[in-house]
Amino acid sequence: MAHPSNVDTLINVARQEPTAPVCPAEVRSEVRGPEDFRLLGYMGASGVPTAPINARDDDAQGLESWQGVAYRGKGWLMFQVWIRNKRGPQPWVPTEATLTSKAGEELRGRVVLEEQGEIPPGEAVRVLVVTEELPAGAGLVFTLEMSGADGRTLAIPVKIPAPAKEPKP
Repeated sequence: MAHPSNVDTLINVARQEPTAPVCPAEVRSEVRGPEDFRLLGYMGASGVPTAPINARDDDAQGLESWQGVAYRGKGWLMFQVWIRNKRGPQPWVPTEATLTSKAGEELRGRVVLEEQGEIPPGEAVRVLVVTEELPAGAGLVFTLEMSGADGRTLAIPVKIPAPAKEPKP
């Protein structure tokens, strides 16, 4: 620590708020298995309903997705697909995800890539998109659109699994 008389300039540093919600610390540090998701309230007694996501090939954008899975938990939705970048020479980096209903309702999603945050040309990477629970009456048929920094997008039709029916005690 320098003496105040030896300091020429004062610099104030502020930390920006994250743009996407951060995983709660109690989940990061303590979740070890499915039982922890149940105990923390992220999964109902019936488990997590799933629905298949069909493969999608978009030659114009140079992207394709392989068959994936849609998950529906208590208060969240997650989509898992493998995406292949068919065009080079630059990698494709999905930066935004939007879930749009047939009626035009939109939910923003958080994109998580399994690898180093990019999809190299000719390679496929597992991509997860996480959103909040759907508003009531939004339906179950949506389009999941992922946009990359280079302007390319991939739109994938998805069917959201129906909510789990909790067993009666």
